[in-house]
Amino acid sequence: MTAKETVTEQIETIANRQLIHDYFEALTPSGDAADALRTRIERDDRYLLVCDGDEQVHEVDSVDYLSRTDEVLGFSFGGSYTADEMDSYMDVPLEEVYDRATFPVANLRNYTIRGDKQETHVNTVLTRKIIRTLFGFDHDVYVAVLRESGDIATKSFVETMGAERLAEYTDFFDDHTCSLCGPVCDCTFSFYKLEAESA
Repeated sequence: MTAKETVTEQIETIANRQLIHDYFEALTPSGDAADALRTRIERDDRYLLVCDGDEQVHEVDSVDYLSRTDEVLGFSFGGSYTADEMDSYMDVPLEEVYDRATFPVANLRNYTIRGDKQETHVNTVLTRKIIRTLFGFDHDVYVAVLRESGDIATKSFVETMGAERLAEYTDFFDDHTCSLCGPVCDCTFSFYKLEAESA
């Protein structure tokens, strides 16, 4: 990435390299990174967090931020989701994992660290902010889908909080190509649920 890339462009590049190719095109309703990120900023029931080059995490509250050229080390977005909203992006049927009666829930939709910053302090500062932000939604149930690949273990922080692992898939991707593995994905995707009284 170059220093002249916008925050939007950097987030899109990180998502494509760390998650799946054409992440925003494949897994967001608008199919466009700029629109998807703008929607998260404009909706009161969504959030967008960005960790910058100084390892400071910002909750983005203005679409103008997306045009800046600050270095992006990682990002997260999520918020309050209905069952239909969550079902629309899952590669397995919602009912295989979650009970529709528990929705709406606070959902950690995305938590992505740039490849060269994996397993660094960025994980700690972004995780702390994610937890505070998600709990700010004050729901009875909090959910997350987390991926493990090789030495990258992203599940530990939700398990230490008492989250229950409901399901695990090793062949999660259906029509998408994993950016880490290629067409045949060896990653493990774990579905978690945390009830407010357990937090």
